Amino acid sequence: MRKSMSYAIPVAALAAGASLFSAGPAMAEEGPAADSSQAVPVSSAPTQTDPIDVDAVPSATPEPVPAPESVVETPAIVVETPVVAEAPVVAEVPVVAEAPAVVEVPVVAEAPVVADVPAQPAAAVVAAAEPAADPAVADADAAAADAAALAAYNQAVREAVAAKWRQEAADRAAAIRAAVAAKWRYEAAIREAVAAKWRYEAAVRAAVAQKMRAEAAFIAAIQANMRARAAAANPFAASEAWASSAFAQSVIRCESGGNYSINTGNGYYGAWQFDYGTWLGNGGGQFAPYAHLATPAQQNYIAYRTWQARGWQPWACA
Repeated sequence: MRKSMSYAIPVAALAAGASLFSAGPAMAEEGPAADSSQAVPVSSAPTQTDPIDVDAVPSATPEPVPAPESVVETPAIVVETPVVAEAPVVAEVPVVAEAPAVVEVPVVAEAPVVADVPAQPAAAVVAAAEPAADPAVADADAAAADAAALAAYNQAVREAVAAKWRQEAADRAAAIRAAVAAKWRYEAAIREAVAAKWRYEAAVRAAVAQKMRAEAAFIAAIQANMRARAAAANPFAASEAWASSAFAQSVIRCESGGNYSINTGNGYYGAWQFDYGTWLGNGGGQFAPYAHLATPAQQNYIAYRTWQARGWQPWACA
């Protein structure tokens, strides 16, 4: 429902309107001389035969309204006064008789500025035209807006929490991967250090073994040198030691009864019963043509050399 608006008309404006209405016929007579392009035809307008007693009209104080933002000068104003049944401000307005027909109204050069009736702001007119809002609907709209804002806030919080969880999970995964990689590198370094230690120990063992072999070879060389010197000093020492063994003595006793000069004519000579070819083949000829003619040491020496070459195989008693 639109609100009704009423304005108070100043007394001076009423007087000006009355004088204008009274001068209507004169204006009508001067109408053809005026500019027809700016004339506004009026079919009929109410007229007033009796003048209005200005002093009899009670004064009405206009309600204070805000000053208009700007006053626009109107090039032409046509005033039409309808029949007013009841004025909201004036106590009593006499009925205006029918005015004579005005064919043409000349254009007024400049309209007086009415400061008492300011223009209504467009926003106020729109606000007045709009129906009053229902409080329940306004509350429902406010509740819906609050619910939507809360839902948006909750969604933003959930997304922020999810993003934080994803970031923390990514950070934990990266930290775990870095820790595992560091552990693998550490273990690889440990294994490399252990392998290097093993290689070092193997090299030390090889060096020790080589040193031991060198020492053994050196000792063997010394012993060989000592044997060579001993043999040079006493060439029959080794053969005498060998012939003095119990087994060698048992073979001598079995072969010849221990007689180094025996010669039975059977073709075997001496304590070891050498035949002629075996005696000469093992170097016995340097001492004597037959074994029974050589000394016991010489016979033991040739027997020792024969044993070194063929073992005990040549002697049947062995």
